[in-house]
Amino acid sequence: AEKLLSEALGTENTSTPILKYFKIYADVECFEKKNRWKVTPFKWDEPERLGNKAAPIYMVYETLFRFANYDEQKISDLMKAFNYTAAALQIVYDLLDAKEDLSNGYETLVMTGYYEIYGFQDEITDEKITTILDQERLKTIYTIVHELFDKARALFEKHDEYIILLTHEIQFYNINSLIEAQ
Repeated sequence: AEKLLSEALGTENTSTPILKYFKIYADVECFEKKNRWKVTPFKWDEPERLGNKAAPIYMVYETLFRFANYDEQKISDLMKAFNYTAAALQIVYDLLDAKEDLSNGYETLVMTGYYEIYGFQDEITDEKITTILDQERLKTIYTIVHELFDKARALFEKHDEYIILLTHEIQFYNINSLIEAQ
């Protein structure tokens, strides 16, 4: 994919984003993997770090923005907006996939405290998950997801990126529908 991107848009537009986002992705994956069967390394006061898991797609976005001759501030703002959106989506994905993640040794941010309370050896049950995902935790998740979407929305609007904003709003609507259905 990187080779195709470079051939299509030129290495002057692709080399920096490819290296940058490969490093970000490798760092976040290593950060997460080294904490397997341990408490989550992610923190509620920096949920946007979860957005780094989407770093491979960021190289495409940034390359396209460079090819379109966007200025550095606009690129920086738009990439932050994508990261906020990706972090919000990751939180919701982790909420929906909590049992599987725990079974695979990953205590995600939404399940913070699970291993501390139940350990690593006990059977993972819906009842235990529900204990962690109490009303207070669900309220926190809902609030943070909305805050991340709001931050992204503000940056997309700041730069009049209404097509991107439309896709963002569709994702926001889908997430809200999913959360409300739970």
